[in-house]
Amino acid sequence: MVLTNLIASTVYINVLCVTTLPVSIMVALLVHTLVNSLASYYYDGVLTLLVVTMTSLLGWCKENTVDHRLGVNNNTNSTSLVLSMVLVVLSEAALFVSILWVVVLVLVSTHSSYIEYPSLLYNIIITYGTTTSGVHFQNALTIINTDLLLFTGVLSVVVVHCNSTSTMLYTHSLFTYIIILGGVFVVVQCCEYVHLYWNMFSAGTAMMFYVTTGIHGTHVLIGVMLLTGYWVQLIAWGLYNNHDTMIVGGMVSIILYWHFVDCIWVGVVCLVYWTQLIM
Repeated sequence: MVLTNLIASTVYINVLCVTTLPVSIMVALLVHTLVNSLASYYYDGVLTLLVVTMTSLLGWCKENTVDHRLGVNNNTNSTSLVLSMVLVVLSEAALFVSILWVVVLVLVSTHSSYIEYPSLLYNIIITYGTTTSGVHFQNALTIINTDLLLFTGVLSVVVVHCNSTSTMLYTHSLFTYIIILGGVFVVVQCCEYVHLYWNMFSAGTAMMFYVTTGIHGTHVLIGVMLLTGYWVQLIAWGLYNNHDTMIVGGMVSIILYWHFVDCIWVGVVCLVYWTQLIM
């Protein structure tokens, strides 16, 4: 009787994972395509969004009917899930490389103007007629966000280790910390937008700042949603998580996406905040 219940519970967990983790990746793909569609004035973007939606729905139905009925819930599904996330990360990396390359071109074109003025890292102090200068980062919110993301990247590596060693209590706690810190990052980013003394229409560089940081903030929000979905699975069915290849593949995929968000933020800080783009 116990063995029967265990098998039934395992099958139910497999079905649940198939219905949630691929759907989360499908949502991320749809958001990415929607952003590209809104940024374009052509109908091709909307057509691409429709094609991706229909293809994802057909794949989702296949996963929940044909594959489950035939028992195709094994390492192949887990490998496919990781590979699909790798493709998503590569496409998103291409998107951010193009955006950051535009930022570099703008900085090069305005090189003569930002040499004349000090950047955000340069601080000049005049005391009793004595002028001293030095490097000082004046944007505390950016430092907070950078520290938060880098710390969550370290915690995500520890989460993978805890899950592999079946210490589920630590896994639950660390996932909770990562979700909270990711939410704090989004809140701090919103606070930064509120306290800026310019808007998107102030200048071309201001619009580029909003676009670059806004798209990255959207990816952080998607990552928090993926982590939250996996955290719910850990809380509800944590007994089978470290034994199911589909679950482990989903966790590795989400952690890979989160590391990608961390690396992109480092590039955004170096090119956007440490230069005079937002002055």
